[in-house]
Amino acid sequence: MRMDAKANVLVAIGASTAANCTGCLEKTVSMARELGVPEEEIGAAIEVGKQVRAGAAAKIDQFATTVNSVMADSSKAKNEGCVLHRIFKRSGGCS
Repeated sequence: MRMDAKANVLVAIGASTAANCTGCLEKTVSMARELGVPEEEIGAAIEVGKQVRAGAAAKIDQFATTVNSVMADSSKAKNEGCVLHRIFKRSGGCS
């Protein structure tokens, strides 16, 4: 299934907002205006992105307050980080 151009650009606006990408947000808002998307819908997509970003930030903040004590427990210290961290570690680029 494919989304139409309007739905696609609204998703991109929300994702750009959530990802803190100003360049992407400027471009996608411009594209939405060129497509005739109402300002209210553009604003709604931005608000959804802000809510997603806030939820993700709250989760990482919550995790960050506990990660030190979790990692101090050697039985839980087996986490090797994210995929990127593991790639860098294997290549010798990350300790």
